[in-house]
Amino acid sequence: MRNLKRFTIMALILGALLPALVQGEQTDHKNVAEHSDEAHHMNVFGIFFGLASQDRRDGLSLGIEYERRFGEWFGIGLGVERSFGDIDAFVYTLPLAIHSGRWKSYIGPGVEETDECRLPGKRSGRGHRCRI
Repeated sequence: MRNLKRFTIMALILGALLPALVQGEQTDHKNVAEHSDEAHHMNVFGIFFGLASQDRRDGLSLGIEYERRFGEWFGIGLGVERSFGDIDAFVYTLPLAIHSGRWKSYIGPGVEETDECRLPGKRSGRGHRCRI
């Protein structure tokens, strides 16, 4: 229950910051051509889902993330992730991201929290950007 409360608080904070981030984002584009599908935004808010595995345990993962881009290919972010299935944990991360077109590779330190313990660790992965 404590983890759900933390996840909800993080989601509300990121949701409250989203309008300010989007407002600042609007000044980053000088013309319509620059706002093409391949143009990158400096502030990116997203949701993700995927598969998680750890020590021969598998599960589903759902999370929210914020990333500040520092150019076309590099960014730093914050993430909150909830894993279900064999892995029952919350993960809080601070990843570095390398972008190549619509693909992103990331790695960073994090904390995994379960009902029993809190463990430091790292998260790494690869993702594909989809705009909705």
